[in-house]
Amino acid sequence: MTSLLVLGATGIIGTHIVSAAVEAGVRVTAVSRGNRPARFPDGVRRVAVDGRDPTSMEGVLAGSQFDAVIDLLSFGPEHVSMTLNWVRRFSDRYVFISSATVSESAPPGAVIDENSPLVNSGWSYPLKKVAAEQLLGDVIADGDLDVVIVRPYIIYSEQRLAFGPWESDEVMARIRSGRPIALPQEVAVARTSVTHAADAARAVVALSLAPGASGATVQVASPETVTWREIFDIAADAVGAPVDLHTMPESQFIAALPHLSGKVGDRVKDRAFSTAGLEQVLPDFRFDIGVGEGYREIIDQATPRRHPLTRIDGVHDRLLSETGVRAPAPRGLQLREHARYAIGRSRALSELHATLRRAHLGNYN
Repeated sequence: MTSLLVLGATGIIGTHIVSAAVEAGVRVTAVSRGNRPARFPDGVRRVAVDGRDPTSMEGVLAGSQFDAVIDLLSFGPEHVSMTLNWVRRFSDRYVFISSATVSESAPPGAVIDENSPLVNSGWSYPLKKVAAEQLLGDVIADGDLDVVIVRPYIIYSEQRLAFGPWESDEVMARIRSGRPIALPQEVAVARTSVTHAADAARAVVALSLAPGASGATVQVASPETVTWREIFDIAADAVGAPVDLHTMPESQFIAALPHLSGKVGDRVKDRAFSTAGLEQVLPDFRFDIGVGEGYREIIDQATPRRHPLTRIDGVHDRLLSETGVRAPAPRGLQLREHARYAIGRSRALSELHATLRRAHLGNYN
């Protein structure tokens, strides 16, 4: 029976990859650190372990063999190197989940494909993915491991909806309560591709097992494009509430929220993707879920996480007030929520929080 090892199996796309693999008749071992609950189909072996720890992985996987290892955990080359230290003992194929943010935007009227120029400055996230891909290029050239590089763009699921530089709970809580939302003008009008995790998962599983994917780099991004403004409107329509969106220049937004500069720099670009590379390996693959249908479905499924949002409320309201929009504090906050809100509302405290966050995440932004 065909088998897959999925690293990062409880993440935004990981749970869908596990489900898609089981539906395809594949035996799955799902690896996560055990910090996040997940409902997997019957028959899935779940292993709670740090997937980047070679000693731990070799211990829990002793005697196992897999047709492919799907790596949703690794960002930069240092992470890939640590994973490769043990992967070769358990599989001949390694599937690295990179990101289509590694590609520069295409000229007007053109689409991004696997041969588009790669970014060489700016946001650290795609730069780390580029470096990881370069490392894997050497592995492919050596020929001692079958490598597949998959480049999804923005994937959404019940764990996260994207709204330009913001994410689901940060926006949906404000739409539902009628509170104003800040967005860079350039982001509002940019066209983008967002892909439902179920569609992306089917593609990843099929690529992981396809003989024709050997040594390939393949984009996985829906060919449908919409503006970010349209995505806000879709979300507001889904909950039956108007969206009070206030736009300002990109530079003004970033000055208030410098930790979001990387995301903003990506989201201001028009992003339309070619599916030719995917179709070459998987001729019968089609993206089934449109953005309107997908966002409405996810909004119905998503469970709001209330308490962390009070800081984001404060950040939002500070930015809006700096641009002349009246944004009074929300009512009914508990003492801890007031403290979080105050951190967001204060420029100095927000900058300190952003500095600590970058240090913790390895300058992800």
